[in-house]
Amino acid sequence: MKKLIFALIASTLSVFSVNALPNPNGNDSITTDSITKEAEPVKASLDAIQVQISSAIDKMDEVKIMFGDDIDKLNVKIAIFTIFLTIAGLVIAFISYKFTKLGYEASKRTADNVMRASLNVLEGQFNDLIRHLYRNLVCTLAFSQKILESASDETEEEEKKIGQYPSEEHLLKLKILSEDALHLEKYNNDPEIYQKMHELKLLFRNYDVEIDTTLMHLKNRNMKLDEVKNDLDTLVYKPLHLIEAIRSITGKIMAQKNGGKDYDASRNAASIMTREHISKVDDWTKTRGGLGAYTDLAKIVPPFIEEKGEREKEEKPIPKPYDGLRRSRNRLFDNAKVTTLSYEHDIFTSEDKDKDKDKDYQNQIDKICGIIHETGDFKNNILKQYDFKKYFLTMLSIDVTIELEKIHMIDIK
Repeated sequence: MKKLIFALIASTLSVFSVNALPNPNGNDSITTDSITKEAEPVKASLDAIQVQISSAIDKMDEVKIMFGDDIDKLNVKIAIFTIFLTIAGLVIAFISYKFTKLGYEASKRTADNVMRASLNVLEGQFNDLIRHLYRNLVCTLAFSQKILESASDETEEEEKKIGQYPSEEHLLKLKILSEDALHLEKYNNDPEIYQKMHELKLLFRNYDVEIDTTLMHLKNRNMKLDEVKNDLDTLVYKPLHLIEAIRSITGKIMAQKNGGKDYDASRNAASIMTREHISKVDDWTKTRGGLGAYTDLAKIVPPFIEEKGEREKEEKPIPKPYDGLRRSRNRLFDNAKVTTLSYEHDIFTSEDKDKDKDKDYQNQIDKICGIIHETGDFKNNILKQYDFKKYFLTMLSIDVTIELEKIHMIDIK
């Protein structure tokens, strides 16, 4: 009887040892429901053990009647052996627990490091997307200006047609490879971020479709100018619209990386676009390129009105394709907290200053503004403290003027 009791005790201890191991899924939270759920199989085992003990007691009494007192000596030896096995089982269970815990902690550290590395990569990808989209806006405005200049001279506006379209490469380079840029599977545990990432992916897909549609329409000799303007207006609208979508999601993602600290996604986006402008001006100087016909977007697009209600009441749509720029500019600025960029921190890094890039840019702007006289106010302020909202359209106009010389147009036959 003692043998059986010790064996049953060992079994019970083994059950509790197994249930003492940490949750392999990493969820160590304990609630009343979880304890009750975990205790159910143990309770069932104890009930079964009670039945077996009752049955064993009856059988042991019968065996003792048959064999006499010798059975007690045998029971003592078996009991000692059973106790030894039980202690060995407890030691093994404890060692297993320690190794499981150490493995879990190591796995968690690895997972955290991988997530931080993934966020670093994602931050770089988002920053490059903002740079790419700003270049897209510059290129789209440049070939739109070329297309408008190629329109026929019919008196009636609705009868006008375009005479040239930009080479296919200019439009195809606008596309975004969203599968490479977005990794939704990394945010399965954050429904809000996952949803925003999914929405952004759909926006990128739609943008690529709109690029293909515009290219098809531009090459159609039967398309009217008004119809083409609608397509161009959509393409002009999308870059800043997509930058705003990226801005709205990077704040949440980067808060994860920085342990919940705020991340100024608006300032980051404004800095990236400004630095891309500086890079474009620098390339223009190095290649000794020319300048196209300057179109002052700051005069075409009305100044931004901070009060949204007042703006909606006072601001009217402007001719396409520039209305797309007006609408997307308003959307970006409504959510952008940044008003001024630091010349020494947001625009140029310490490394840039060591290489005199700030002085090179000043000389380049002096040269451009000497040719384009409408940019004098921009020159006097950009090199001190850059008011992004105030001078964004002038910066954009300069970049479009530089890009015009790079646009290759094809006659529609």
